[in-house]
Formats: sequence, C-alpha cells, structure tokens
Amino acid sequence: MNIKHNASSITSYLSSLILCISAPLRDLFNNNSLLRTSFLRDTKAIFLLFFISLTITYNTYSQEKTLKSGQTYIYTTEYIDLAKDLIIHDTIKLVINDNPWKSSPKRQKEMIWVYPTLQDTAILAEIYTLGNVRYDTTGYIENESVLFLHPPRHQHYTIIELAPFPEISLPLEEGKEYQKILFTSSGWGDYSQIKFKNKYLIKERLEIEWNNESINAWNIHSESHSEIGISTADFIFDNQKGFIEIDYQFFNDIEIKIKLLEIN
Repeated sequence: MNIKHNASSITSYLSSLILCISAPLRDLFNNNSLLRTSFLRDTKAIFLLFFISLTITYNTYSQEKTLKSGQTYIYTTEYIDLAKDLIIHDTIKLVINDNPWKSSPKRQKEMIWVYPTLQDTAILAEIYTLGNVRYDTTGYIENESVLFLHPPRHQHYTIIELAPFPEISLPLEEGKEYQKILFTSSGWGDYSQIKFKNKYLIKERLEIEWNNESINAWNIHSESHSEIGISTADFIFDNQKGFIEIDYQFFNDIEIKIKLLEIN
C-alpha cells in the first residue's frame, strides 16, 4: 500500500466528511454557541490525531528501509572460469545515497559500486568487460512493492548483466513467483539486442549464520532464459541487511559468488 499517497487521500476524505457531518448540525448549534465551540474543537482534535497517526506510520516505513542512505556494504567475490583455469578473488563495495539517479531521476535513487582493485589488463583481455574502472554510479529502487538494484557490471563482473538482476517483490511470501523482461542494448557485442525473460521464485525461509548472528533469511531462486542459454541466480536476502549471498551460474559455465562481509 502506498502509505504516503493514501494518507493524503484519507486526509482529504476526512475533511469532506467533517463538512458533511457539520452541515446538518449547523442549525442545531446556531442557538448554542458553547455547544458549537465544543463540537468544533473536539472534531479538529480527532482529525489532528488521525493525521499524526498516519504520519507516524509513513515515517516508520521509511525508517525500516533495507538500503539505508550513507551505508556501505562490503562484499567478497569469487569469479570461477574452469575452462580457462581462471579464479579471481576480489572485494567490492556498495555505497547507498538518496540522490536521484541522473539516468532515471523520477524512479531510482543513486548508489555507487566501488572496485578497490584494478584488475590485470592481461586477465581482462580474456573476458568481455565494459571497462576497468574504480567507480560506477548507478541506480536502485526501494518502495513498498519492490527492491531492485543494478548489479556490478565492470571489470570481470560484466557478465552479471546477462543474468537475473537482484530484485525482490514485496511483500515476501513463500511460493511467490514473479517475472521481468530485459533487453540488452546495441553496445554489447555478441550479446547485443537480446531479450531476457527472468523468472523468480521465493522458495523458503532459511536460518543462517552471518558474522556470528543468527538470521532468518529468504532463499530466492531465479532463472534467465534467452537465445544464448539459461543463467541462474540464487539470492539469500534479509529485510535488514539486504543481499547476504548471491550465487550466479551462467550459460557458459562461468560462476560468480558474492557474499556480504560487513555493513558500515
């Protein structure tokens, strides 16, 4: 439910309702100024208390967001390509802020993927990549119906764009299914202009240990179907900490594992 929008609608409705109730009683109160004053005072008090209650409800939702502005999420990663006998261990960071993302300012907030280590150019020459950069500013969405973010997509992480994006349909419910259709643009070489049909299934609750803390997280399986094959992503998600683990299995047998190390 869009609490902010409904708060405004309910406020407008109550205002009209009070006027409707007051009109028939106006004549009754005309001859009794004390009664009229008391009625108007009590009516305004009730209206004010109800509006405050709605405001508190909306603010409570805002405070319970998963991705919080100013926080930094640190992840360890493992890239595995057995066909090329290549394994890359790395660390990346995700920094959240509440600025509108310039590419979609009305829908998405800004976040920054930080790549602390530049990769060996000889290694990247063997991998299709969008570039060897240290920072990538992109966007995320979080509201009462969805949590969505753009994954890392530079250095050796570019292939992640060809798998299901990290996306959670809210509210979370066991057995819930949802789908998304995505297309690659013309700048993707052999992977340009491809349609990807992404399917998600919220499988179950899992009791896991994270940094010596017991967490009742969600296990979400997703698959991406396209002309190049099937890629999968398995998410371990917590409402407070976000994506704790992501395990990607790609159509070309490459695997990427991402695990949350800490939140600052």
